[in-house]
Amino acid sequence: MEYTKPFLSINEQIEKLKSDGILFDKLESDAALFFQTNNFYRFKGYALSFQDESKKFSNVHFKDVTDLYFFDHRLRLLLFEAISQIEITLRAQIVYQYALKYGSHWYLDSSLFKEGNDKIDFHQSFLNAVDDEISRSRDLFISHYQDIYCKPTLPPCWMCLEVISFGSLSKKLYSNLVENECKTAIAAYFGVSPTILQSWLNHIAVIRNICAHHSRLWNRTLPRIQNNSKYYIRFQGSKNICISV
Repeated sequence: MEYTKPFLSINEQIEKLKSDGILFDKLESDAALFFQTNNFYRFKGYALSFQDESKKFSNVHFKDVTDLYFFDHRLRLLLFEAISQIEITLRAQIVYQYALKYGSHWYLDSSLFKEGNDKIDFHQSFLNAVDDEISRSRDLFISHYQDIYCKPTLPPCWMCLEVISFGSLSKKLYSNLVENECKTAIAAYFGVSPTILQSWLNHIAVIRNICAHHSRLWNRTLPRIQNNSKYYIRFQGSKNICISV
């Protein structure tokens, strides 16, 4: 089936919404300004939740949809701020616990990683991710290391873990580390077991990406998170962050 729907001008977009049953209450000029900076298709993602069983809009106002739209925007900002603090703390804890016991380049030791399978070598997959991030990095501390040191080729963990993505940090590093006292200590700092922490991190990584890409978070299906209780993540020198799971 070929896609043949034409692109609509802003005025045509407004008329299309009117024909679908959305009420504008003489706010057409405000709507025109809104659609200059907000994608019509993006708006429709929020409007669909107001449809009835017959997929019609009944007594739905343009402002009803934009109120939800801006609520989701504020929600993403709040969550991204909280996740940023979790991410920074996770990086610090991994660096501290492992470097204290195994040294600056502990992540080069394959024995600290779980055994791979026929499809993937967990340790090599993480090193590939580090290589990619290092090659793209323009941070001065990375170029400083490369200018001065030739061995090991890769910088120490406290540099590498600052430039890798949160996804690599949680899914390619923490999840694939063998169970030992360091991995347990990191989870214990957050007040949970390594299994529970990994479940949280998988969940948080998805939310972080949604927030970072300004995607719709409200009414979104998210990965399941383990444990049906409420925990408080502890951060020294700051307020506790409550995560309900």
